Amino acid sequence: MEESSSTTGEIEQRVLDAARGLFTHYGYDKTTMNDIVRESGVAKSTIYLRWKKKEDLFMALVWREARDYTADWFSRIEADPSGGTYANFMRHALEAYFANPFLTALYTSDRRVMGRMTEQLGVEHLFQRRMGLFLHFFQEMQRAGVVRQEIDGQALAYLMNSLHFGLLQISGNLPDEITPPIDKVMNMMVQMVDTLVTPEGGGDSEKGKQILRDFKRRLDEWIQDLDQ
Repeated sequence: MEESSSTTGEIEQRVLDAARGLFTHYGYDKTTMNDIVRESGVAKSTIYLRWKKKEDLFMALVWREARDYTADWFSRIEADPSGGTYANFMRHALEAYFANPFLTALYTSDRRVMGRMTEQLGVEHLFQRRMGLFLHFFQEMQRAGVVRQEIDGQALAYLMNSLHFGLLQISGNLPDEITPPIDKVMNMMVQMVDTLVTPEGGGDSEKGKQILRDFKRRLDEWIQDLDQ
């Protein structure tokens, strides 16, 4: 096992990459630390020096993936000239989730992947915190005139989270012959949300992006607090 030329950070990422693949494919309960040792090519003693048990490694992976997801999500927003609208905010959030099967399994409490960690992670509590962040974000967008003034923020936050969860939950659980291409679904969702929330004239996407940058900062701080 070649480790001498790798930095501590590189070794940790190699272990986490191996764990992500194994947890996603076989599930948490069926994956052993020995499996991760073999897959990563990192000595067992090195892994146990960093993580005392499989549960610790799993949680480290959760927070790494959450940070990577947030970075991917907001890089998509920044690259999109209309990324500051609420509809495209939702589009890019879902696209980034679909690009990360492990995090999708986490978000939907997929027991095949998460196993006994489902209860320990407390996904319901995370949802409540997430709803609060999204409600604050929506209110900021509303004050800036990026979304319609007459819409109830709490109802919209609930509706958008339900739509988000539902699309992730149903993905992969229906036969291919009745599942439309995901890009068509995304485009229809954007049109629906745009019609519902975007004010006359389309709103100010750049102003929306400024609010989104603050929202990302709050998300990053939240993830950092959880990863303690």
